[in-house]
Amino acid sequence: MHIGPSIGDAHFAIEAYDADSITINQMKYSDNILLLKNQLASPWVRKSVVDLVADDFDEIISAKPQTLIVGTGSKHIFFSSEIMALFQQARIGLETMTTPAACRTYNILASEGRNVAGLFFI
Repeated sequence: MHIGPSIGDAHFAIEAYDADSITINQMKYSDNILLLKNQLASPWVRKSVVDLVADDFDEIISAKPQTLIVGTGSKHIFFSSEIMALFQQARIGLETMTTPAACRTYNILASEGRNVAGLFFI
């Protein structure tokens, strides 16, 4: 689905997504993606969202975004209470949703000028 090329002054714009890829700033990615304010990492750490542990989030916690939006693929998957507590202690909002919903939400928050991070599982 194409979701539009412009999101204001945000550094990264998610332009399109489908079941196999996400297009960001005219570049197509087929692996997991981490978007921080001025950094894109793909592939990111592990192949599955269910394999994540608290230590995997050190880089994100250090970046101190207001919110981390996590796209968990085609199914909505919740994180463990340990990971939820980690973000609560760091005072970083943590939202999980399907990847298509996460792409749209990331663009909205970024277009509002918020310091948002995105973690997207294909």
